[in-house]
Amino acid sequence: MKTKGTFVLLILGVLACYSLAAPGGTIGGGSGGFQAGVGGFMAVGCSQLTQEITRNWFDVKGIMAGTLKAKRPRGDDLQCISPYYIENAFPRPTGARNLHCFTLDDDMGTCCDQNLQTCAILN
Repeated sequence: MKTKGTFVLLILGVLACYSLAAPGGTIGGGSGGFQAGVGGFMAVGCSQLTQEITRNWFDVKGIMAGTLKAKRPRGDDLQCISPYYIENAFPRPTGARNLHCFTLDDDMGTCCDQNLQTCAILN
């Protein structure tokens, strides 16, 4: 039994080291600065997603801001949400190639990373 527990810990340690050593695999603190890659899959953290939305603001503004005359978001203007919220959302095409955007039931828009693992809305 002791050998089985040691083996499980060894596997978890190897996977953790692999994710940290993967290309682009960095750990940052603060507002969602975690990004890790495992087996070629890249999970983008909240801060990376909000930077991507800010960079592509003119492509996603009509979806995220709706009829509001919103300026380019800064700092805490964007809030990350669970991808669960896009389950019944309507996909919307954008010119931003790294983002998938959706309209939610209340006409509020959200944009997610390419893998639909992290999503953000305007505060």
